[in-house]
Amino acid sequence: MKQQAHLIFTSFMVLGGFIPYSAIVKAQGTIACSKMLKETPQNSLAYLKGDRSTLDSDCIEHALRNLGDDRYLPGISILIQYLDFRKKSLDGDGAKPLGDAYPAASALAQIGEFTIPDVKAAVENESLNRLQRRNAAALYAGTLSHDLPGNIRFLVLASKNSKDAQVALDLIDMAKELADRCIPNQQKQCFDALNGN
Repeated sequence: MKQQAHLIFTSFMVLGGFIPYSAIVKAQGTIACSKMLKETPQNSLAYLKGDRSTLDSDCIEHALRNLGDDRYLPGISILIQYLDFRKKSLDGDGAKPLGDAYPAASALAQIGEFTIPDVKAAVENESLNRLQRRNAAALYAGTLSHDLPGNIRFLVLASKNSKDAQVALDLIDMAKELADRCIPNQQKQCFDALNGN
């Protein structure tokens, strides 16, 4: 109780003005996350392996960022599991770039080409949810691989093999968007890939 009273008093005194109590709690939460995770990728990974429903969203974001910043290869599989975790601060906002909205996607992109086999496998993994698979596909085709015809071919095949009709539609829509972005000297290859050739 004494600590809470001190925090409330502090909220009125900082910079001679009013800072909401919730902002102080949030700042303390970020500091607590940093101390708890001790800025090591091993601690971040251990935290993310906990029961997700009980984890603090700010600490999740901090831990995901740590794994990407350290390009921590043992964290790739847990980052795949968190591809559906959206930054809490963006709730209610409109469309954002994948890495801005989904910190696990940003972390995987930072790790780079070493993630490609796992990200491709995630696109085809029927046990993952639709958002995880869609974000894996967007990450692979939009960031990790620069072979547009090959990316289109992969998305079309993954769409055909998907047992989830919504995921299949998502993947084919992405393939069409990629085909539309192909440069003129690649358009034939891109549209052949889109048509399964």
